[in-house]
Amino acid sequence: MELYQRGIITQVDTGGLDLSWGNYAVVEQLMFMTSRREGFGNVIADCARAVEKGHYPAAALDYRMAVKGLFQSDPHDARILKAFALGLAVATRGMDHLRNRVTLEINARINDDPEFKSALYGGFVAAEPNSYIGKEHAVRRCENTYAVGDSVGMCRFNTKLFNSPSLPDLDDFSRQLRELVGLDLNAAELEECGRNIIGLERLMNYRLGLRAADDTLPRRWFEEEIKVGPFKGEKIDRAEFEALKARFYAVTGLDDQGIPQPAWHARLAHIVTGFAVEVELPGSPVRTMVLDEPVENVAELRAALRRRLG
Repeated sequence: MELYQRGIITQVDTGGLDLSWGNYAVVEQLMFMTSRREGFGNVIADCARAVEKGHYPAAALDYRMAVKGLFQSDPHDARILKAFALGLAVATRGMDHLRNRVTLEINARINDDPEFKSALYGGFVAAEPNSYIGKEHAVRRCENTYAVGDSVGMCRFNTKLFNSPSLPDLDDFSRQLRELVGLDLNAAELEECGRNIIGLERLMNYRLGLRAADDTLPRRWFEEEIKVGPFKGEKIDRAEFEALKARFYAVTGLDDQGIPQPAWHARLAHIVTGFAVEVELPGSPVRTMVLDEPVENVAELRAALRRRLG
């Protein structure tokens, strides 16, 4: 609808549909058209890939609210909520709030109790929602907890940190696993399981071509300020955001390309592929690289290195 409002697309492109804001009847019509890929519904079905599919002009990319090809999945304006912004940028599935959203950033009672908030997230996290300080700790703890919650089948809305500090947490998950399947894993071990899950997802994303540059946000949040309300003038500062992302990588154990550092990478590779070779690269900014794809000889090793470095 914003593309229509700005004249980037017209009724010629929409098949005669009036996409003016508030035209609910057309929105309902498009839901059915999209499910059947009929008319302009076929364009909507291609979602964030509509430009590369040739449906929209390149100018439409300036208004695409997506990360890693996935449109934003919640309505919050993360130009204010810096922990939300970091979470949406680094989420392995794209602009998906269910991976790591620090929902309690908007809970005044928690923000008014610095000691409780620090204990909750395992590090100091500034009370102000628009501060960049310490938000890496909040996103890291949420991502670990939610990954474990997903693994045991717990609804996100009934998982600690998503909407409340007193919902089922890692200790509860530990008890469930022990009583139901006989696995004896304490809370700290489960938190490491959560981190390992995210590490594996990041390694898979890396194989698919994603890099640290993809852990970012839509251009608009960096360049367009909020124009009204108590946070008027707020936007994401690029330098502050990159520093925050670097701190998040550090507390997670990621290298500068957003994948597990060599020792961690090797441990994961031994478990998943049964193969891990550490290669020293003198003079390269990468320095040490772990190859986790089985190779039979030096030629295959070189080919694997070229793929990784390319």
